[in-house]
Amino acid sequence: MKDSIIIYKRKTTKISFRAVIKGNRPVLLLIHGWSTSRKFWHPFINVLSEKYDLIIPDVPNFGGSYIPNYSFENCAEAIYDAICSNGYKIDYTLGHSMGGAITLLLTTKTNLNPKKIVLANSVIIGREALNPMTKLLTIFPIRCLPYFFYRFDLARFLMSHDYQNIKRISSEAAIDLRNQQYSSLIIALKGIVQQDLLSTLQQITIPTLAIINEDDPIISKHHNAVLSTCRNISLKQLQGAIHCPMYSTQLFFKTIYDFFGS
Repeated sequence: MKDSIIIYKRKTTKISFRAVIKGNRPVLLLIHGWSTSRKFWHPFINVLSEKYDLIIPDVPNFGGSYIPNYSFENCAEAIYDAICSNGYKIDYTLGHSMGGAITLLLTTKTNLNPKKIVLANSVIIGREALNPMTKLLTIFPIRCLPYFFYRFDLARFLMSHDYQNIKRISSEAAIDLRNQQYSSLIIALKGIVQQDLLSTLQQITIPTLAIINEDDPIISKHHNAVLSTCRNISLKQLQGAIHCPMYSTQLFFKTIYDFFGS
């Protein structure tokens, strides 16, 4: 099995991604969410690589990736270009939180053409996707606070109510968080609240699974209710899950295996 870090550069765009490739297996693209990097997925590489070859990018302006004109659509295009330039064909895509929105745009605005996608606790309907407490982070100057949270290592303490297994996230990921530029956190957060992709989701034609949790401390129940009206997608609620269900329940992996394998 070949495990490598690949850097794609074009003009001022830079996409860094990890490729875990054995060959002759389905290729799974993993898209992380806000305020983290590809290292978010590192605790699960061993289990996922038993079934799939893995492509794990840093979303632009997090980790080792950068684009000059930030938008979710530009993020999707840059990731797509990086994947294509290295000759990878994606079979399945799994996006978490903000990464779900980028996954949706990768599927509908580029020629990635995955066979199936999973949106895990994803933010689809913009600001209304967030619960009341989380919405506070979108208000200026409160939305400036994440920089200080990460800069002074307060994030783990403040998120401990949600990340029940926060210690599983590698120390490297914590360093990435603290080293982010101020604008990376803020610009991406503005993108989350401004991007309403409900109509895009309603028009998607490939098999799509949305994983939700009624007790998600980040996503609102209203958002989950709206997703339940989309008749073209499958909806799966995981009891006992948190905003990052892969960290809290083994049912998450069984669910995606069953969906991709069906």
